[in-house]
Amino acid sequence: MIKAYVAFLMTKPGSIGRYESEVEFHTIMKLILRHFESLLTLARKDLVLAPSANIIARTVFEASVRVRWMFLPLDPYEREARWILHLRSAKLQAKKLSESEYMRESVAKAYNDRLAAYSQFDSDICKKLNKINYTVPDKSPNLRGMIKDLNEPYLYNYYVLLSAYSHSNFEAASLYKQGLGGAKKLGEFTSVIDWVVPFEVTWKSYFLAAREFLRLIEADVEGFEKAADVLGFERALNALTSS
Repeated sequence: MIKAYVAFLMTKPGSIGRYESEVEFHTIMKLILRHFESLLTLARKDLVLAPSANIIARTVFEASVRVRWMFLPLDPYEREARWILHLRSAKLQAKKLSESEYMRESVAKAYNDRLAAYSQFDSDICKKLNKINYTVPDKSPNLRGMIKDLNEPYLYNYYVLLSAYSHSNFEAASLYKQGLGGAKKLGEFTSVIDWVVPFEVTWKSYFLAAREFLRLIEADVEGFEKAADVLGFERALNALTSS
C-alpha cells in the first residue's frame, strides 16, 4: 500500500501548495508513512516488540484522524481556518520551551524567534480570512469529538486500547504478568495476537488518509484503491487473528 500511495501521488494533475492546509496534509502523510515503515521494521525484527508497535499505531491513528478532520469541510477557507488551529499547537510548544527556566538560553531564544514567526503568520492569515468573512474557531475538539465529526465513533475503542501503551498504564504491562495478587504469574506473554490491533489500526489509518489526500489533489484514487489491495489485507489480518 505504501508503494501504491507513492506511485499514485505522481498521477496528480498539478502541483501541491495552493493552500497551507493542503501542504500540511502532504507533509503529515510523509510523517505517517515513516511511522508505518517503522512498525513494519519492528514486526520483522521480533514478536516481542509489540508494545512499541502499539505506540506507533496510536500515533498514526491520531495523525490520520486530525488531518482528515482538518479537511472535513468542503470549503477550502474553512480548512485553512482549521489549519490555523493546527499551527497554534506549534505556537504553544514554542512558548512553553522559550519560557522554560531549564532551557539553555540560546535554545530558548531560538524557540522565542520561532514563536514570533508563528504568531505573525497566524495573524496575517487570520486577517485575510476575516476580510472574506471567515473566522478561526476558538479551539479544536478533542480527538473523540473529531472522530464523531468524521462519523466514525466506533474508532474510539482503538484509541482507548492503544493509549494503554502510550501511557504505560496497568493494562500495557499485562504482556509481562498475568493474574492478580498471589495468583499472579510473571513472564513474557507476548503473542501473535498482540500484533492484530497495531497492524489493523496502522494500515487502515494510513489507507483512509492516503485516499482522502489523493482525492483532494485529483490523483487516481480508483487506481490507488485497487493497488492497495484492501481485500488482500483483510485476508491477511484474518489469517493472523486465527493463527
